[in-house]
Amino acid sequence: MKISLIELAPTLRGIYRDKMSGRDDFMPTRLRRLAPEVAEAFSRADQGGALVVSDMYRSPDGSLEAIRTRRGALRPSKSLHNYGLAIDVDVTQVMARLKLRDKAELDRYMAGFGFVCCRLDHKRDFEEWHYSYLPGFDFARGGSLSTDEGEAEIQRRYKADWDALAGNVAAEQLALQELRLYSGAIDGDAGPRTARARDAFCRAWELAGPADPLYYRTLALVTADLEIATT
Repeated sequence: MKISLIELAPTLRGIYRDKMSGRDDFMPTRLRRLAPEVAEAFSRADQGGALVVSDMYRSPDGSLEAIRTRRGALRPSKSLHNYGLAIDVDVTQVMARLKLRDKAELDRYMAGFGFVCCRLDHKRDFEEWHYSYLPGFDFARGGSLSTDEGEAEIQRRYKADWDALAGNVAAEQLALQELRLYSGAIDGDAGPRTARARDAFCRAWELAGPADPLYYRTLALVTADLEIATT
């Protein structure tokens, strides 16, 4: 499985303080990454540095840590951040920079570039900051959240990869070997060593077991080949 990302310029406005430069609008390099078409849309939306972001790309272990510290809610492989397909913004700062009157105006502005807020009610409340890249989103379909469409986008792009892993024990063994959890032969035989490696992976990623619906998609994500280019 390959995930292609573009690393955005360090001039991007964030919410973090950088001890080296003294900047208080800094965005760490490890977060400053988006899928190529998302990076292009972000650049068009970021008129004069109007977008102040708190999150972009999130690694699998970053998602797990966010859950453990109650800074996130979605498991690794379930979050669009894991694929560079979402951004979190500082709503108050962005509205001020764009001179927008309310959240509905901000949501319409972001939607013009393909970014759809997790909340569809325009309220200033939980997840008001989260925007998924869902060009062509059908706002007429109703509902209060865009999470189903976000999950559908992940599956459209990557389900074939984790399905292929689920159907190929040898490929699964290679993935577990890459993580130094499996040291047996790559023979496609799901024997005791493979079972122990699966269990070790599940413990590390807090999965219920190999039958967990997120097992193969998490394994595919954790061992994905990251292809990172710079702007």
